[in-house]
Amino acid sequence: MNPTYFQTYRIARERFLEATEQAHGKVNSLIHPQKGPEQEELSLDVAQTGDPQAKRVIVISSGLHGAEAQLGSAVQLAILEYLKSNELPTDVRIVLLHALNPWGFAYVRRVDEQNVDGNRNFLIQGESYQTDENELYGQLDQFLNPADQSQLQRSFLLQAGQLLLKHPYQKVFKAIASGQNRFPHGLFYGGDAPNWTTRQFTEYFPAWIAGATHCCHLDFHTGLGKYGRGELLIDTPLDEQTQRWLKEAYSGESLHSFHKQNEPPYQARGSISRWVHSNSTASHTISACAEFGTYSSLKMLKTLRQENYYAQFGAPDSKAFQSARKKLQEAFCPSSNRWRQNVLERGVSLIRSAIENVHRW
Repeated sequence: MNPTYFQTYRIARERFLEATEQAHGKVNSLIHPQKGPEQEELSLDVAQTGDPQAKRVIVISSGLHGAEAQLGSAVQLAILEYLKSNELPTDVRIVLLHALNPWGFAYVRRVDEQNVDGNRNFLIQGESYQTDENELYGQLDQFLNPADQSQLQRSFLLQAGQLLLKHPYQKVFKAIASGQNRFPHGLFYGGDAPNWTTRQFTEYFPAWIAGATHCCHLDFHTGLGKYGRGELLIDTPLDEQTQRWLKEAYSGESLHSFHKQNEPPYQARGSISRWVHSNSTASHTISACAEFGTYSSLKMLKTLRQENYYAQFGAPDSKAFQSARKKLQEAFCPSSNRWRQNVLERGVSLIRSAIENVHRW
């Protein structure tokens, strides 16, 4: 088992804080108002290394979707281990944001304590939580968010097939994944106001990148794409200089941008990447979702649907809920040693490429 992966938030946090100290980094902990399942403190821990005045900043975030945090946390630990024996270039600093959604990490939920999807909650100026143009989601609600056991236990594949006879797969996929603001107990709910994570991020982000001319933000996620494959998903326009740098720094990577022909699978309203791009004070900014595939989209949706049903209507200590939670954890971080090692190496290489090439930007 890879030593940088930890099943629980508590242990992952302890190791992150220890590793930051060993790498001579500085930590600021933003304490969450809730407690964890073991009554442990929950916190978004911010580690900073390198010259605070450096003009090039690399921001690495994990756990915006709590149940997806294991890989991002492992990558951050591996980078801290690397920094123990390797100095950063003189004009580069790194900011590591460990567990953006600590509650979700601790309780193995993709969302926060109010069922809000953090990557649908970062609205930019001019957008409203009271506006929801995702009309197709309403037609899918009964299937996605069953209100009783009988609906849940009906054949998932049969129901999915019936929907796909009415609507093209790509439209259904985008309607589900793009986010919605009308069904508070449903999947991919964007909330009705900024949640705790969004409030912390928007308050402190200006300080994290203060004085930087170049900002590279990588936000780690799992669960979308081919098993074990990593991709950089970019949902904002890039200036020519940044496009050139991106191609040079990540020449061997799979890059997707909504502003090119190779359009990514969906565009999430309220994504953290769009917010960073819109609010960065750096002259050049790139904010990308570093996404690593696990299982098929249908299997992932079935797992999310089941877990959300028991989270909304089941007893937290019931066998059914515990089983659904274990399946969710496996879906976002497969127990396969091969998968874990491969994606960890890929994740670390993304960050090292940024460190080694950011001076050319």
